[in-house]
Amino acid sequence: MDDKRKDHIYTRAYALAASGCHVDPRTIISTLKDEGYPEAADVLDDAQIHNDLRRVCKRNWAGLRLVSLNNKQP
Repeated sequence: MDDKRKDHIYTRAYALAASGCHVDPRTIISTLKDEGYPEAADVLDDAQIHNDLRRVCKRNWAGLRLVSLNNKQP
């Protein structure tokens, strides 16, 4: 696999994490596979990358924002 394809997988993984639609790296990898990147699991197979993606997911997860908004008092 060429470096350009790897770079795209990394970039896309972080964009998916920041989208607010993913809770953890597993769903990101699944989405990447669905988008035509069957090697995504191998490319992202690193504990530090998984931890970084989890942090980005946690910070941006839409479900977390919705819970927060629902708990605010008028």
